[in-house]
Amino acid sequence: MRSVDRPTCHTRVVDRVLNQISSHWRVRSRTSSAVVAAASGALIGLGLSSSAKPLRFVAGWAGSALAIGSILDYGVRGQKEVLDDNRKLWALAPGIVGSTPIRPLGGWALGPGAVAFVAQWVAVHQSRTLVELGPGASTVALDRLLPATLQMWGVEHDAAFANAAAELFAYSGTREVTLIHAPLIDGWYDTKLLNSQLPPQIDVLIVDGPPNLMGNGNRRPALLRLHNRLSPGALILVDDTARRDERKMATEWAREYKLRVVHRETEFLAFQAM
Repeated sequence: MRSVDRPTCHTRVVDRVLNQISSHWRVRSRTSSAVVAAASGALIGLGLSSSAKPLRFVAGWAGSALAIGSILDYGVRGQKEVLDDNRKLWALAPGIVGSTPIRPLGGWALGPGAVAFVAQWVAVHQSRTLVELGPGASTVALDRLLPATLQMWGVEHDAAFANAAAELFAYSGTREVTLIHAPLIDGWYDTKLLNSQLPPQIDVLIVDGPPNLMGNGNRRPALLRLHNRLSPGALILVDDTARRDERKMATEWAREYKLRVVHRETEFLAFQAM
């Protein structure tokens, strides 16, 4: 069996590529993960189809390294995010422990980092009104962390979810949350219902609804419809900014409404109205 030629110059090239991958490569979203997979496949395919041994060797090695590196990176980052969430939950535990358990944070609900940030903001800025688009488990956690003087509103488009939220609040002994069932009209909550039931001034606005899994911009009207109700210096927290559509929306809002970024994490962005 003939040995595979491994020219020194090509080996050095591959070593430099691998060093760059190990030092700098970070996968930030599902989209970039797909790009990594495509690039890995292309390099491996090039290596298999090429008749030139040096090119076949370099492309095959680089493609395999890129694929393995991205898998390991994804796993490490996933473990780090779990550990971060656990740490934040431990920090919240003394405030949210009550006579009844709360449902898990994260997933569809706000994550523990977002809940902790809102609680800290309200305490420092003495906020008086909070509106949450997409209430649920996070509302219960916030209720137990926030001062009793704060008034809370929740907006839900789906009747079944609104009823479930009402039952959850009753079971959990939550303060009186004004729960607004506002069906979607052209992708946004019924404006007439919002205008008649929301407070004239909003100190904290949490944008976690309506659903936007397909990235169709369903949450973009939030500031257009509610900006005139925001009090000076109000907090706007945008959840799910790990998704491209929410990140783009938040960037456009910051530019259009002159918002100041006050906190940034993978899963959420927090702005202050100026």
